[in-house]
Amino acid sequence: WSEKYLGDKEFIDLFRYTVDYIRNDCGIRNLLFSYSPNGKIESIDEYMNRYPGDDYVDIMGLDYYCDKPASNTEFDTKFVESLEWVAKCAKRCGKIYALTETGVRVLDESADGRYYEGLAPQDNPNKEWFTDLLKLLKSNSSTRGIAYVLFWANFSDQQFWLPYIKEDFKHEMVDNFMKFVEDETIVLAGEA
Repeated sequence: WSEKYLGDKEFIDLFRYTVDYIRNDCGIRNLLFSYSPNGKIESIDEYMNRYPGDDYVDIMGLDYYCDKPASNTEFDTKFVESLEWVAKCAKRCGKIYALTETGVRVLDESADGRYYEGLAPQDNPNKEWFTDLLKLLKSNSSTRGIAYVLFWANFSDQQFWLPYIKEDFKHEMVDNFMKFVEDETIVLAGEA
């Protein structure tokens, strides 16, 4: 998202300045820094354009959302290809790699006029999205090699990325999400 505001050199300078400030001026040494471009990646050069350097990056990441899941038929292919490019770059730089942000963005307005950026409270177009994502994550050695998956946050009943249960409400995708987390390949934070 910063490409509109900063050229490649300016982005790299800002990234390095931030890391140097946190490490050297603040003396903080218990953080990992991730380089995580957004969206589909179509080449090593595209991914590495704004890379600040091995001394400034601990994790090579990818932020990739499934926008309008009913109409976004290219997500599956481009998602896997993008993770493959990230894996190649990470191997070249000797870094781990991760899916640093993901989720469904329904990007839709409901009948009552509310706009939903993440999941909708009901009538989501793909109620199997989490297990579909799991299939993609298990599809080849590059996708299976990611260190972690981070789903974006739940901010409110109208802006959330993970299904939830609250009082007498159970989101329609809770069971599908539970299938995702109960898969033998998934380890939740705190379980390791």
